[in-house]
Amino acid sequence: MRYMLSIRGGGAFQNEIVWCYPPGGKGPKYGFHRKQDTILFYRKSSVSVFNRPFRDLTEYQISKFTKVDSDGRRYKEYRGTSKTYLDEMKGSPVPSWWTDIHSLGQTISKERMGYPTQKPVRLLERIVKASSNEGDIVLDPFCGCGTTVEAAKSLDRQFIGIDISSFAIDLVRDKRLKDPSIPIYGIPYDLRSAEKLAGEKPFDFESWAITRLPGFVPNTKQVADGGIDGRAYLADMPKDLDSKLALAQVKGGKFSLSGLRDFIGVTKRDQAALGCYVTLRPVRTKNAKMEMISTGKIHVGISSYPRMQIWSIKDYFDDRFPRLPRMNDPYTGKAMLPQLFS
Repeated sequence: MRYMLSIRGGGAFQNEIVWCYPPGGKGPKYGFHRKQDTILFYRKSSVSVFNRPFRDLTEYQISKFTKVDSDGRRYKEYRGTSKTYLDEMKGSPVPSWWTDIHSLGQTISKERMGYPTQKPVRLLERIVKASSNEGDIVLDPFCGCGTTVEAAKSLDRQFIGIDISSFAIDLVRDKRLKDPSIPIYGIPYDLRSAEKLAGEKPFDFESWAITRLPGFVPNTKQVADGGIDGRAYLADMPKDLDSKLALAQVKGGKFSLSGLRDFIGVTKRDQAALGCYVTLRPVRTKNAKMEMISTGKIHVGISSYPRMQIWSIKDYFDDRFPRLPRMNDPYTGKAMLPQLFS
């Protein structure tokens, strides 16, 4: 199947930029390493911003400045008519092939957030700096793990990042930018807006609710999901179970004891170490409590944890969390800080 991108307006297309990076490993058995990305550069109008990027001069380029004037300044001449001084050079203009920025796969980088298509901040900084000025607004409608918005913020640009995943939005604000004051729109900010989302867009509510649990990510299958809306993995193996799997289910409507029992059955079926049943409002009925107690506890290290817990979105807005052992970060696979919420 072929797709065609059409951008109207004469002169909109400016460059095809090829970002090349050195290969790693042996590569394919037949053929060459595919170690390049294509970046298409368009502009909206003839008055669009373009700040030409430069990179450091090479030793060879510097060696061309062979003459020195009376003030001790190095320069070179072009056919004896004009002088170019070394200390006035901004550097070497960056061409349409970029070989000076390595991919994240080539280095041990603290930038890595676990996204398979993640790009280095330095790459996006070059793009943002070339195509905008300080104070301008940078829009990334599919921001993912937020490389573009981080580049925009570091270069004193305003920014708007959009993503379908509420987990990605949290990741960008809290882990990448580390700024909880950044406003977020389109996801619940109180119990009333959470109830509204649950009624109007139940699948979106489920995905958002799952990502309120430390270490959990939504199930990619939303229809016929077998009673599983999200999953996570413990960082440490329990002493009494040969499983690190944790499962979660979300119910945006009225609490049902039979629904809880069904989910308990799902956790046993999948041999999960623990389960979390997420509701809109707290459930404190005696029967529900007895069902949870009947599932027992797991022991991790020197601590024990309920194998089944009911936790509500109201609890979330009241800063109350389920008591969980250390969980793996779903993007990096590394252990998160201890999550001993009560």
